[in-house]
Amino acid sequence: MARRRDPNTTAPIRPGLANASTDGQGAKGMRSTRCRVGGVGFCAGEWYESSDGTIRVRDQPVITSPRPNFRWIQHRLAVSAPAAVPGTGAAVAAAVLVPLVDRPAGMTVLLTRRTDTLADHAGQISFPGGRIELSDPTPEAAALRETWEEIGLGAEYIDIAGRLDELLTGTGFHVTPVVGVVVPGFTLALAGGEVAEAFEVPLAFLLDPASHRRETATVGGALRTFDVFDYRDRRIWGATARVLVDLARRLAPVTA
Repeated sequence: MARRRDPNTTAPIRPGLANASTDGQGAKGMRSTRCRVGGVGFCAGEWYESSDGTIRVRDQPVITSPRPNFRWIQHRLAVSAPAAVPGTGAAVAAAVLVPLVDRPAGMTVLLTRRTDTLADHAGQISFPGGRIELSDPTPEAAALRETWEEIGLGAEYIDIAGRLDELLTGTGFHVTPVVGVVVPGFTLALAGGEVAEAFEVPLAFLLDPASHRRETATVGGALRTFDVFDYRDRRIWGATARVLVDLARRLAPVTA
């Protein structure tokens, strides 16, 4: 699938975003954007982010739940720099892709379930990703490579929107989560030895505070508190849930 690129940048142009243009400053000195209708899910009108974090459209009431799109998500992730983890020591550098699939009915998050035979995180819900190899110039490159290797989703379908906070896992990985907006039309090919299944969860569900809870349990002889999402018959917890909580914090008050 060929994608056009802006001649003035190396970043791919998102389908439909060729009609978007910026035109000056909105209220509170924030950048405003005018998006003429150019495809499913793209905003219409002129919006800006006010000082209280809500999204407003000029001459219209407050919008608390605009439909997410690539440019808006990119803006929200850029509002504050992702937190780095100091003193990672012997932790293994890794990267995961947080794939937001831009479905016509609303964005979804593409997740995988790892096979029960893996040494690390067997049977758990996770994002595609893995170790950052010496051949990977950036965490983004590692996340895209691992996504292709694990589920057969090519980089030509993915626009990188930004990063989330780094985290250390209990199994010794220093993880950089990379958010990518995925254009529909792909066909997955799962790596049978690593990935048991891939499935999508509505972004709106994950951003709803009612979907998230904290649990405390004894793990390996130590008392731990962790984040949990239960979606249908699937339990999302641990590092994956921590990344989703950070994503929800950054995108609030957006719903899809």
